[in-house]
Amino acid sequence: MKAFLIAASALLLAACGQQTVNQSVTTEDLQGRWVISGVLPTEALTQHVPWLIFEKDTVSGYAGCNNFMGSYELKDQSISFGPLASTKMYCEGPQMQQEDALLKALSQNLQLQKDQQKLLLKAEGKTVLSLTKDNQ
Repeated sequence: MKAFLIAASALLLAACGQQTVNQSVTTEDLQGRWVISGVLPTEALTQHVPWLIFEKDTVSGYAGCNNFMGSYELKDQSISFGPLASTKMYCEGPQMQQEDALLKALSQNLQLQKDQQKLLLKAEGKTVLSLTKDNQ
């Protein structure tokens, strides 16, 4: 009986500790600064860490070389970005590859998946961007 109670308690604690993925994402959830912690298909991020800032219906950010800005629309757990204006500085190698991959990802209609302070943007079921809320 004691072993059963311990096992049941462990299962209950594990269930309470699990976080729900696929939580509904609202415009209010997006507001603020997000650090991009993953961009596919690049291997790894360079030391030039990209980020996004959502404010009302606009987005601005840093793609690893250039700054950009534009609009976005959130609808039915999908997000699409309007035409994005960008500065045009020249960068080489991995830095430019990272930026190209990020801007290409933002040109797609993406599905959102939220897990606490992390936001995954997916295209065709694959995660193309991983964002972490910057609470500073």
